[in-house]
Amino acid sequence: MILILASFYGILGIAFGLILLLAHLNGLSSLKQPFFAPVAPLYWRDWKDLFVRAPLPWAKLRPEYLKTVKKWRVSKGEGSE
Repeated sequence: MILILASFYGILGIAFGLILLLAHLNGLSSLKQPFFAPVAPLYWRDWKDLFVRAPLPWAKLRPEYLKTVKKWRVSKGEGSE
């Protein structure tokens, strides 16, 4: 589809095709989570692990886009009774 748009409209066709592709991907979800999370529904707190993952001991809170009941992660040894 992008090739057809590019053949008729040139660089504007490519840009329009990519915008349509991104709009389609934005509407998808996998396992009840948005495909582009945490970018598309913007969650600023979760951006720290978007490109480079922080060490797990530093991760005290669960990702906001998961919408879990318990926001805090359980550290090793706690809650394992």
